[in-house]
Amino acid sequence: MKKLFSSFKGKLYTLFALVLLIPVISVGSLSYLSAKDSIKEEILFSANESVGILNKLIDKTISEKMDEINVFSSEVDAQQYEQAQASIVSKLQQYTKLNPDVLSVYIGMNNGDFTQSLD
Repeated sequence: MKKLFSSFKGKLYTLFALVLLIPVISVGSLSYLSAKDSIKEEILFSANESVGILNKLIDKTISEKMDEINVFSSEVDAQQYEQAQASIVSKLQQYTKLNPDVLSVYIGMNNGDFTQSLD
């Protein structure tokens, strides 16, 4: 090892190695840090976008169900409930069959009467 640094040739090799290694290491480090930051930004952007899409999908699904609830509530009143309870139950059963995401449908009246679709 002492011979390597004592001769001019050894010093020249060492100098070339340092001259080549320092820029390569610095460029590699800077590239790594830059890529790390850009990948982190892309992942965060993608996650935010996915959350936004999921939020819109949930809002759409809930608003559709709210619209359906409003339609049912406008069709059924207390007088109709007492007169045609069988037809109301059949409508509820039909709704349950047409919407597989619905587990149970029921109607509650102000006087405490309660009807549920039994499937």
